[in-house]
Amino acid sequence: MSTVLVDENQDIWVCGDNEDGQLGLGHENNVNTITKIPDFKAISASCGERYSIFITENNDVYVCGSNMFGQLGLDHNVSIPTKIPNFKAISAYFGDFHTLFITENYDIYVCGNNFHGQLGLGHNNSVNMPTKIPDFKAISASCGERHSIFITENNDVYVFGYNSYSQLGLDHYDNINTPTKIPEFKAVLSSSGQFHTVFITENNDVYVCGNGIHGQLGLGYNHFVKTPTKIPNFKAISVFCGKYYSIFTTENNDVYVCGSNVYGQLGLGHIDNVNIPTKIPDFKSMIVHSIDFITTFITENYDVCVCGYNESGQLGLGHDNDVNIPTKIPNFDFKPLPKKRFNKTKSARNI
Repeated sequence: MSTVLVDENQDIWVCGDNEDGQLGLGHENNVNTITKIPDFKAISASCGERYSIFITENNDVYVCGSNMFGQLGLDHNVSIPTKIPNFKAISAYFGDFHTLFITENYDIYVCGNNFHGQLGLGHNNSVNMPTKIPDFKAISASCGERHSIFITENNDVYVFGYNSYSQLGLDHYDNINTPTKIPEFKAVLSSSGQFHTVFITENNDVYVCGNGIHGQLGLGYNHFVKTPTKIPNFKAISVFCGKYYSIFTTENNDVYVCGSNVYGQLGLGHIDNVNIPTKIPDFKSMIVHSIDFITTFITENYDVCVCGYNESGQLGLGHDNDVNIPTKIPNFDFKPLPKKRFNKTKSARNI
């Protein structure tokens, strides 16, 4: 697990697990303080399971880290940002070992692990170069560990991949290997945990489906849910899913959390799970990002605060102890890239 941030100068800052060179620093040593990738700039960054993806201002795509299933879109591992040749994209999304790209004309390209049909190509063979899903376009996406969610221009939701927990919201538990529409449902934003999916609708209602055994669905109970189900009396403008938990931000930058909290990743000052959206007291954040068991917040005054699992120094605090309240990364003067510089799509898992 690692942390990747893009600042207003398009510099890339990283820390954490680097066993496969996923930090792009040219070595494979873990890093427990926030560190800049030298001589490299990008406008967006995404970090998957042991790999990272960067998109530059002219839509070139650079990758580094593990390439076990071809998720880098190359045919080898790399420990420095390496360009995918003859390919451009405006956004990238990651599962554990699969990658989705959206291009400037909203075509969808995929690569990586496809054992459960999560690439949407109509077969279950992995691919190691960006491959277009035929006759399909979308404006945003999210990835679970082995499933994929797309939202089209008219807010229809298409899903495919692993579905043993009904995380696809199709009212069954069968895997799907082609884009399949959730009937009579629309959303403007999605985010996916390991085996659960969260949607936000146009009027900021929140719908959930999939595995709820840790409370990550926020419904007040811990069962599986087979179709998108509304969290009652709750609205949010963004959602970010970790492995077994969900983080929401509201219109006034309050942060609500639910789900697994074994490493303190919910930022509540304890390690107990919660199964309804619970507000982090006395704390606001305008940007949130979560992956696996770590959560990163950017506050209204641009402090970068972190909490959760920290065995590999992925919180950037200079130590390897877990943290259960949002804790500021010291001596880090950070301002995010202005929103107008971000790509066109609505992304729930890109910072």
